[in-house]
Amino acid sequence: MTTDRLAEVLKAIADPVRLRILGLLKPGELCVCELVAALDMTQPAVSQHLTRLKFAKLVKDRRQGQWTLYELAPDPEARPLVEAALAAAGPLGRERLRLKAFSSETGVGSIPGRRCPPPRDLTRRQTGETREVRRHTN
Repeated sequence: MTTDRLAEVLKAIADPVRLRILGLLKPGELCVCELVAALDMTQPAVSQHLTRLKFAKLVKDRRQGQWTLYELAPDPEARPLVEAALAAAGPLGRERLRLKAFSSETGVGSIPGRRCPPPRDLTRRQTGETREVRRHTN
């Protein structure tokens, strides 16, 4: 691995949100709506992080109908770094619980019947849930 590639990978996994995305994608591919629900973030914010991970060649995407599905990219050089970072970061308990609840409520996760709800159905305002808002910088 070149030093430039190493720096690119380390920059991509240095952000806690991107590291959580990689952890959620480890078991298999997910749709953006599933990541939005699991991370409790807006779709544009999740998409920005996915773009950065794609640029670093850590995730790949594929289109299936109207959905874009993401999965970890098979990069044998970067994989040990990603695995070490995920192990150090610890479990993603809250995110996995949100993903499970989202999947059971919407039926998402069963391709070809994947049907992401419209964005308005994912708002925290409707559920009465509140959380601290943090700004992320790249």
